[in-house]
Amino acid sequence: MAAGSTIRISNLCVSFSDNVVLKDFSLFIPSGENVILCGPNGCGKTTLLKVLLGLVKPDSGVFQVSGKRSGSIAYCTQEKSVSDFPISVKEVLSLGLDASLSKNKKQYLVQRSLEMTNCKDLLERNFFSLSGGEKQRVSIARCLCQDPSLLLLDEPSSFLDLDGQKELFSILDDLSSTPLTIIMVTHESAFLEHFASWRFVRMKKEAL
Repeated sequence: MAAGSTIRISNLCVSFSDNVVLKDFSLFIPSGENVILCGPNGCGKTTLLKVLLGLVKPDSGVFQVSGKRSGSIAYCTQEKSVSDFPISVKEVLSLGLDASLSKNKKQYLVQRSLEMTNCKDLLERNFFSLSGGEKQRVSIARCLCQDPSLLLLDEPSSFLDLDGQKELFSILDDLSSTPLTIIMVTHESAFLEHFASWRFVRMKKEAL
């Protein structure tokens, strides 16, 4: 697995129209650290992830993600998708694979991702027939197929029942011991004690 990214953010400002979302936000995350961004809705947690992904351009400030390469940043959103489209778990995982990789490398990444997320028994299932917890596990497996150095998780426990949350927490416990740098966003505080070994960054909503 690739070494985790180092992230440097300095005086980052982001606004949409007259709404200031991030103001002079700074953060340093060393390689391999696991960080939880927590705070109320609207405080800029997801916006910060989108800045790191290059989907949102900041008004000012600078940020740097080390070791940035194709596929190095993997993004897992809240899993609430519903559809009758017949796509298998195997096909979903293939979406995370670099087409230029050899067949053996692709097989290795898929197998490793399945094992790390306990999804081996789901490979031939229709993705949209799975439970919320199973879908979230597969979505994380798809991210891991990219062999990322930075994993971004946006409210991964949303829409999950208690069993789904327990499965997710077990996977995150295992991932936290890898070289990956992981940033997880949440506005919930009920389960934060489970992640006592992670660093918490509390964000606040900017005044209008």
